[in-house]
Amino acid sequence: MIVANGQFDTDQVTLDAMDTMISDHSQLSPHEQSIVREIARHVVEPGPVQVLLNTIGLPFEKIAQRIQKANNKLAQKLSTTIDSAVRTGIERSIRVAGSVSREHKIFTAYRKAGYQIESNQDIEGIDLSIRDQIADRFDRSNAVMVGAEGAVLGAATSLAEALPAAQLVIPGLISVDIVASTTLLSRHLVQLAAAYGFGLKEDRSNIMHVLAAMVPQQFAYDEGFLPVKIAAMSAAREAGGFAAKVSHSATQIGFDQAMRQLGTDAPQLIKLVNYVAEKLGLRMSQKAFGILVPLVGGAVNGSLNVAFQQAGHTTGKDYFRLVVLSQRHGEEAIRSAVQREISTLRRA
Repeated sequence: MIVANGQFDTDQVTLDAMDTMISDHSQLSPHEQSIVREIARHVVEPGPVQVLLNTIGLPFEKIAQRIQKANNKLAQKLSTTIDSAVRTGIERSIRVAGSVSREHKIFTAYRKAGYQIESNQDIEGIDLSIRDQIADRFDRSNAVMVGAEGAVLGAATSLAEALPAAQLVIPGLISVDIVASTTLLSRHLVQLAAAYGFGLKEDRSNIMHVLAAMVPQQFAYDEGFLPVKIAAMSAAREAGGFAAKVSHSATQIGFDQAMRQLGTDAPQLIKLVNYVAEKLGLRMSQKAFGILVPLVGGAVNGSLNVAFQQAGHTTGKDYFRLVVLSQRHGEEAIRSAVQREISTLRRA
């Protein structure tokens, strides 16, 4: 509004904007309003996995920013090459994930729910509450799959330290684990996309939506995911190496004496093994030790995979629900509604 002296009445403009925001918010259904509140809560109160990734990824982000700002052509070229390689790797993992995602299972799930679905367009008219149910239906099975992959390779890394060719075998196991887990996590996002009507089988351009769904957890695929995974596999490797030393010494001086002599240099994962044994009421013996070390190594790596998958499920759902709501009510209206909820939560 413009007043008599030609100046803007800022108070009135603010009130008009708030009225528009409230009006836009009131157009949402009760379920849609609950989605907006849930998305806002995830922004204000990120989960522990996201906090961990942000914390770990921060030093890497600062290094990347320094390289990008450096007045050095070689450093800038290196930064560009790394960014390109990461992006290319992610896109390839998504394409591979798309080929093994079995999107037809999404359509089958809709048909079992009473909806005749033959294409992505058929999903567009379905209520978001139903889409949420279909998306959540694959959460547990995918968590089991990615957790099992991490557990198997984590245990294998612990056991491989005892092999003569450990220096050659273990780096390969770590690489296989990272590629496999990244592909499985991407596969889950591809299935989420299909559940909300953005499947890749019919429209390959929807890969951009899958990439965008990764943005809120970019540390999980760039700075945070790789250091955490490598750290977990390295811990499994150290535990395996320690177990091999104990086994070798135990043949000469006995297991208990070997543990006392080497215990001061025990890695953290071995301390966790001892803690688990104590909680289970097990008397630590050479046989129990040999079983528990790979089991704990696998459990740690598998649990990390499941944690990443759950974080990806949350952020992926939030992204696709925002896209659907924006298509239905307008991007600006939804952005205002979410921001209003964020402001309310922060004030509280």
